Amino acid sequence: MSNELGGTETVLDALDGHFLSTIALGGQAGNVVYDPSSQRVFVTVQSRNRLAEIDPVADRVVRSVNLRGCDHSHGLYVEPLNSLALVACDANARLVVVDLHSMRPIASYGVGTNPDVLAFDPGLRRLYVAAESGEVAVFAKMGRSLRRLGLAKLASNAHSVAVDPVSHSVFFPLEGGAGHGPILRVMVAT
Repeated sequence: MSNELGGTETVLDALDGHFLSTIALGGQAGNVVYDPSSQRVFVTVQSRNRLAEIDPVADRVVRSVNLRGCDHSHGLYVEPLNSLALVACDANARLVVVDLHSMRPIASYGVGTNPDVLAFDPGLRRLYVAAESGEVAVFAKMGRSLRRLGLAKLASNAHSVAVDPVSHSVFFPLEGGAGHGPILRVMVAT
């Protein structure tokens, strides 16, 4: 669990929720993801523009990489099939691709302003990057590279996204307008 401003990851026992340990990151904690292929945990360190690798057995950072070209690394998706981390840089609207074997950035792409949440459809091999500006970038994933299919404004504050891998529906929870409750916009990939 990320403690953003405290700059730590808190480790809890998944069976009963009791506290196990705290892992210092040396900067603000962004998103955290477990990678089943390497059996490691990865977390963005926002204020240092780094991606940290945590050994969950030892509960400590074992490696980290400077994300050159990334300002304020925040959003994170780990693609285990090709051992890639996809990092959204919210201060300069970039998506940085990191090879997790070498822990080196291998590509960078433009996305919407203030990118936040990433979601991946494994069946269609599509990556969705939702931004606080309301812009959504869609990429086709081909092996270890991406090709941008589109970038457009969906709605104000459309910065969260989720994908149903069976139906290929893409979900965007949105704030309602004056006097209206929250809205869930559902889109189907074509």
